[in-house]
Amino acid sequence: TDTIGIISINKSEDKIKLVMIPRDMLVEYNDGIIDFLKKNDLYYEPGVLKINYTYFLGVRLKYEGKFSNSRGMSFLAEILEEKFNIEIHDYVKVNTEGFVKIVDLFGGVDVNVPYHMQYEDPSQDLYIYIEEGPQHLDGKGAEGFVRHRQGYDLEGNWHEYGDIQRKRNQISLTKAFFEQHITLASIPKLPEFLVTLGGSVRTSINAKDIIGKYIGIGYDM
Repeated sequence: TDTIGIISINKSEDKIKLVMIPRDMLVEYNDGIIDFLKKNDLYYEPGVLKINYTYFLGVRLKYEGKFSNSRGMSFLAEILEEKFNIEIHDYVKVNTEGFVKIVDLFGGVDVNVPYHMQYEDPSQDLYIYIEEGPQHLDGKGAEGFVRHRQGYDLEGNWHEYGDIQRKRNQISLTKAFFEQHITLASIPKLPEFLVTLGGSVRTSINAKDIIGKYIGIGYDM
C-alpha cells in the first residue's frame, strides 16, 4: 500500500477529485495501538508509524471495521477518516499486476514524461527505462512511470525525485488515462473488466452497487 489515493465524487458540481497521500506521512496512534506495537516488538521497526504501514497493521490487529472482507482496509479507512475528517464509503485495492492488466486492457496510455527515467531493482523484478517527452506506455511502462522515484539521467547522474514527485506522476497518468479511456461506451463494461482482472483487484463494491450506483455516477460525470 505504497500508493494511497482518495477519490472524492461531487455530484452537485459534476467533479471527481483525486487526493494522493504521501506514503511517509506520520500517523499518531492512540496509546492502545502503541502498546500493541511495543508488545509485538514492532514499535521500533523502520516505517511502522508511516501511513503505508497502516494496512498491514490492521491485519496484525485483526481489526474489525466497516469492510467485512478486509481488516487492513477497514483500519486504513478509519485512520483516513479520523485524520482528514471525511467518510470513506468504499475501497478498491489493485496490486501491480492488476495495474498492468488494466492499462493493457485499454491499449496503453499517452503521457508526457517529465524527465528521463532509468532504474533497476532485481529484488522487485523492477526495470524502468523511459525517455523524456511524450510517450505511449503499455502496462509495464505505465507501472515504471508511476513507481519511479529515483534513478539515473542520460548522463549517468543519480537523482532522488522522492515520493512527492512520484505522486505528481501518478496523478498525471491517472488524469491522462481517464481522459483517453473513460467514455460513455466503456462505463457499462466495468463489471466485465473486474471479472477479467480476477484476484488482482479487491473491492468493497458488490455487483449490485456497481450496476445500480457507480455506473450511474459515471454516466453523470
